[in-house]
Amino acid sequence: MDAFLLFCLLEESPSCEAAQEKLNIHNKSQVVNHGRNENLQLFTEQGQERSLQQWGSELLDKIETVAALLDDAHQLNDNAYVNAVAAQREKLNDSSKTPSAQLLNAMQDNKSFVDICLELAKNHKTHFENNPLSAEVLAEFQQQSHQSLLDQQAIETADTETFDDFLAHYNAL
Repeated sequence: MDAFLLFCLLEESPSCEAAQEKLNIHNKSQVVNHGRNENLQLFTEQGQERSLQQWGSELLDKIETVAALLDDAHQLNDNAYVNAVAAQREKLNDSSKTPSAQLLNAMQDNKSFVDICLELAKNHKTHFENNPLSAEVLAEFQQQSHQSLLDQQAIETADTETFDDFLAHYNAL
């Protein structure tokens, strides 16, 4: 996620005009509804067709460059960032490795959605019980939580706008 967000920050992104927005909406709809189709074609801003696989691979190539820089900057010998991008590339190349495929497979095994979520929650609980946060990281999270509550209290104390006024301003946008 860090590599992706940093990539988004660094990559030039021109303004999105109405025609481009229509293409973006179309492409998003295609991916949501047909993303598991290995031959899925999307449209570029020039109106040319391009495969999801090719476009995704090119995007991951760029993100991988940023990931390598993050690994170097954090002096990570295990290439954690590059490996995270590689894991996403595997999902692009094999849709059976995506979370949606795993959910569909579990549902086809007649597991209910609630049972699947409960099993997932138990797996996460076990993972975090077996891999607790270091005292240092836990202290940092506790400090951030405390500071967040103080910041919230300060904002709420300084706020003089009524909800009706807020709603009027919000609806005027």
